[in-house]
Amino acid sequence: MPNARATCPSCQGEKLPSHYLCLTCWRKIPEATRKALNRRDAAAFRRLSDLREQLRRNVPLNEIQVTP
Repeated sequence: MPNARATCPSCQGEKLPSHYLCLTCWRKIPEATRKALNRRDAAAFRRLSDLREQLRRNVPLNEIQVTP
């Protein structure tokens, strides 16, 4: 069975279904933001919502911040 792929919400390129963004876009996000998005806790869904909202508003990737 081939690997399933999904679309990156930032660049419309391919990403893995379990990832928020493609690797190229992920690396453009500030390190503190990446660390926060990788945490699995009660606030994880809120951080993901923050990311999606900023992507929708076309915030530059290097300026994206989420609530820790």
